[in-house]
Amino acid sequence: MQLTLDVLAAVAAPLSLFLLRASALLSIAWAATYALRRASAATRAWVWRAAFVGVALLPLISELVPPLPGLARSSGNEATATTAHVARAEALGWRAMVAVSSLPEAAPIEVAGAPFVVEAAEPVTSDRIASGWLEPLLAALVVVWTTGALGALYGLWRGLARSAQIVRRSRPLAGAEATRAGVSRLRVLESDAPEAPFVWDLRPFASPAIVLAAEAVQSRGADWKRSVMLHELQHVARRDGLVLVLARVVSAFAWPTPLIWLALRALRCETERACDDAVLRAGVRPSEYASLLVGHATVSAPSLPVPAMVSHGPLTARIGAILAPGVKRHESTRLERFTIAACGGVALTAVAACGAARSELKPIPPAEPMTEPAVEDPRAALLNRGIGALLAMYDAEVGAWRGDVGSKFNSTWRITAANAPHVGVTALAVEALVAAGVRPGVGSAGAALERGVQFLLRSQDPAGFVSAHGTRMRDHAHTIRAWASVLRAAGDSGPIRNALERAMEFTRENQNAAGGWRFTPGSVDSDIQETTYQLDALRTALITIDELGDEEMRATNERLYVPVFERGVAYIATCRLLEGVSWGPGVGAYRFETDDRSRVDASTIAAGLVSLSWAQDDGTEAWRQTFEQFTAYAPERDDRERAVRHFVTWEAEWLASRAIEEAHRNLWDDEVAHIASARRAADLARLTRLEREGGGWACDEGIGDAYFTALACSILAE
Repeated sequence: MQLTLDVLAAVAAPLSLFLLRASALLSIAWAATYALRRASAATRAWVWRAAFVGVALLPLISELVPPLPGLARSSGNEATATTAHVARAEALGWRAMVAVSSLPEAAPIEVAGAPFVVEAAEPVTSDRIASGWLEPLLAALVVVWTTGALGALYGLWRGLARSAQIVRRSRPLAGAEATRAGVSRLRVLESDAPEAPFVWDLRPFASPAIVLAAEAVQSRGADWKRSVMLHELQHVARRDGLVLVLARVVSAFAWPTPLIWLALRALRCETERACDDAVLRAGVRPSEYASLLVGHATVSAPSLPVPAMVSHGPLTARIGAILAPGVKRHESTRLERFTIAACGGVALTAVAACGAARSELKPIPPAEPMTEPAVEDPRAALLNRGIGALLAMYDAEVGAWRGDVGSKFNSTWRITAANAPHVGVTALAVEALVAAGVRPGVGSAGAALERGVQFLLRSQDPAGFVSAHGTRMRDHAHTIRAWASVLRAAGDSGPIRNALERAMEFTRENQNAAGGWRFTPGSVDSDIQETTYQLDALRTALITIDELGDEEMRATNERLYVPVFERGVAYIATCRLLEGVSWGPGVGAYRFETDDRSRVDASTIAAGLVSLSWAQDDGTEAWRQTFEQFTAYAPERDDRERAVRHFVTWEAEWLASRAIEEAHRNLWDDEVAHIASARRAADLARLTRLEREGGGWACDEGIGDAYFTALACSILAE
């Protein structure tokens, strides 16, 4: 069901653009016919023919013609998608993704090893990501359009079927000349149907026929028959039958545009007037011909989609045009038709090139040569392959990434919901995509990011807790960080902002008396990892709100969350070892809990390292001491192949990466800068060695490949 909504919503944008462009093209046609109001009806009919051909060709020409330069819209509340660059938030030490106001003409991005190009990217407004009503609304619009189009086509089909039935049941008219119009196999028939007279002419799909009213043939004289035949033979010569049917088909697809129906009416009227003019040019007196039309209109009520003498347009206007003196009645010349076609082509090209700039990540065919940089950045190349693998793991049907929901059990992962749409995995994937420069709604990657955010919004309960299929507090924290990253990248968004503040409040309310958090809401126990995750998420969100410039919210957050931070950091400090222990860990390591018997491993030490990285002044020495303890565990991890792909190891690597980057930004000196540089090189080497074939990273024990791939991409994007 969700996949169907996605497909329908994706159709809404190009459909809306087609209708707008069709309206613009028809407006130009109206202006042209007004300028030609003193020309012959045949000339104006050709203008409307050209207009309908242009509307039919709009989708094709819009793809072939490049958009005009300088038409991408922007405003103060919009951020245009771009290859992200990094700016420092000096006061807060935050790595902000800063969007610029325009894109280069073609900015290459590589995903999964295949080069992509962002072409004239569409601006991403702060309201692009709504809480769940946008996709159903767009899908409903497409359903309404489809219903209307099918209804119009069905009406046309019924009219054609009725016309064909009348032709089959009609009788040949005795003594009729079947080649009066120079058309082979032209039949002249008589019928008792009230719709006659009309022309049946769908060449090359059906041989043409003129159907006359049998009663009129018998009761009226030769002058009537001559006038009617002159009129209908002109329809055959002009091939108006097929033209009007094709115009009805175009109108069916553009039915929401009122101008298309007015244009169809104008085409019919000008077509009939052009045939009236042909009758008058043959020498029939205007007063006699006008009387014929009036008399026939009293006994006929035609309703077919084919040319007929009194079927189209107000009869009063036609009678006035027939009787008016000085009206030009000549057939259109070749020069006029050529001029109309040339001007129509220019108008079609201009309209197709205008409108909202297209935005799509389009793969360049492998055979097409690409300009490679002189020196390839291996870190960027590895990140691009990782992002490509992450996108390949995206489940478009549910709009999320999947993983095994569960909990740690000794050294294994106990699964409670296998391969379920996963809040934590989706949040980490969203954060990794934003860090890699993907923006909501821009290309297929941006669409996946946007849908992922929607999944997270739907997973929040009324209390503010974000959970699905039994995910726990750590996944809730990942969601807070993901929403904050989207707000920084795409601008303030009401639904995300509200959900973020509710999630933050839920986290604050569930801090226990010890100052920490555990796996489930309301737990009276605490552990260092869960506490670090919650504090890190709150800090990220607070920095984002501060960057958005809401002074009232900034003051409220300082009042509410500074005490939360102080209690949380104090709890983490109680887990620090102040002296070495006989079984291994030394001073500066961190336990899982305050209990002396609690375990110590790389992930617990990394969690402590994160909290020390938030310090602004006197934490340098303690941070180095803890980093040495973290490094001491690396050989043991790397020597055991299974442990390298274990969920605890990956969490440790991710936490350590965040800690080192935070310290590098916030603290401190050249030594920390050297540590950060060396760490990046070590991350690159390790992740390159562990990369699986085709990109991405696998796990032997834990939530799943998407989880680890998202963590690895975040590490590389730091």
